[in-house]
Amino acid sequence: MAKETKIVLQRVMNNIFLFVLVLLHCNWSKATDETCVCPDVCPEVSCEHPEFVVKDDCKCCDVCLGLEGDICGGPTKIPCALSDHRHGFSCITDNEDVYGQCQCKHAKKGPMCGQDGITYNTKCDLQIASWLRKKRNGSKLRVVYGGECQKAPVLTRIPVNVANRTGERVYIACEAYGIPTPQILFRKVLLEDQNVFEEMPSDRLNIAVQIRGGPDKNKISAWVLVDPITGDDAGWYECLASNNRGSVSERSLLEVLH
Repeated sequence: MAKETKIVLQRVMNNIFLFVLVLLHCNWSKATDETCVCPDVCPEVSCEHPEFVVKDDCKCCDVCLGLEGDICGGPTKIPCALSDHRHGFSCITDNEDVYGQCQCKHAKKGPMCGQDGITYNTKCDLQIASWLRKKRNGSKLRVVYGGECQKAPVLTRIPVNVANRTGERVYIACEAYGIPTPQILFRKVLLEDQNVFEEMPSDRLNIAVQIRGGPDKNKISAWVLVDPITGDDAGWYECLASNNRGSVSERSLLEVLH
């Protein structure tokens, strides 16, 4: 009798255990179904690069990998780009169910120059470019040095030909960009075939040169003022911009009218 009672109790316990397992499974399935109910139609996404298109956490719809400042996390678990990489982006949020923002893990190190000659704001940006190159069967990018990539000067404002009468005044302006910021030199061409120049303002009392930084970063602007114009001032004036990466120049003709 005791043996039969023991068997009955064992069967009851087994049934209770199975019931609990079924209940837990049902609750887990219900929660999963509620979390991952795919919509009938997914919204269209337009990512910065096709390689950024991935499936959401429920494998239902396309989403874009997030970059600096992009929305991430939340109920749909929008991912940040290269989140598993030490130079990738982290999703910063107070709660995993609330949308946050992607932030570079190493943003404080500042800009850096890649071997492709492009300045990247952070190591994360360079890592993304490297990842895209590899995806497109290219070579991996490496950092050449910290800071912006150096660039030879280019003239962003070219001096133009001017003409005026004696006794009047004229301006000749020039503007250049480069990294590091270039220097500008104005000079008058004396003998073109022999490359003989006179650096302005020289000792001419009627000529003044003004040079200042700007109007933007790594730009420099310069003006030559001729006041009053004399017959000796006629000729070609050259704006020469240079830095340690190279130089560039353009000329302007000053025509004196009588």
